[in-house]
Amino acid sequence: MPTEMRRIVFSNEELLNAINFFNSPNIPKLPEGVITSASVDPENKSNIILKFNSYNRDAERDIIVSVASLGALLISYCIKSKIPMSKKASKSLKIIGDNISLELVFGNDQIALK
Repeated sequence: MPTEMRRIVFSNEELLNAINFFNSPNIPKLPEGVITSASVDPENKSNIILKFNSYNRDAERDIIVSVASLGALLISYCIKSKIPMSKKASKSLKIIGDNISLELVFGNDQIALK
């Protein structure tokens, strides 16, 4: 069976909207402002660092969220927004540039070539 991959990339504005909409207890409360970038935490690969710039300050602040919490939130956001996704697809978060993407892989009965 061929493998199909889908990538849903969230702009930083849409990521902020998703976090604020669901108000998850597993994600820290965000101050007013904008997310300027996302990156993997070099000290703990199971966390993502969101760089946050407050409206009333020029200083950037780092907000650390777990990959699992953010992934669950973005899946819920996709369901709420009627973005189709298969229950059977494997799902993972990736950093694309400065943004977060949700990657779905279907039919992952892959043959490794050596």
